[in-house]
Amino acid sequence: MSKPNYTGTFHMVSQDNFENYLAALDINFALRKIVCMLKPTKQIVHDPATGSMKIRTLTTFKDFDMDFKLGQVFTEDLGPVDGRVCQVCVCSSSCAVSKDSG
Repeated sequence: MSKPNYTGTFHMVSQDNFENYLAALDINFALRKIVCMLKPTKQIVHDPATGSMKIRTLTTFKDFDMDFKLGQVFTEDLGPVDGRVCQVCVCSSSCAVSKDSG
């Protein structure tokens, strides 16, 4: 069986209960309001042979890039968003685990 290829462009359609989720993450009020107004587009480039992924999040507010390999821990710097730096591992079985490093 061949490995799935996640390459593509994806547009947000809806965000149910997203503001409550951001509040639970202790994101400040003003930033929650800005984030909930955005409709990001995700551009994903995936090489199934190597597991490398590049995810570009495009918004009218700010763009973000993430480069990583499936199954390998990497540092995600969320400093511009909410000040967190996380160690993250994305596995190929569609799960993601994140842990604050601070």
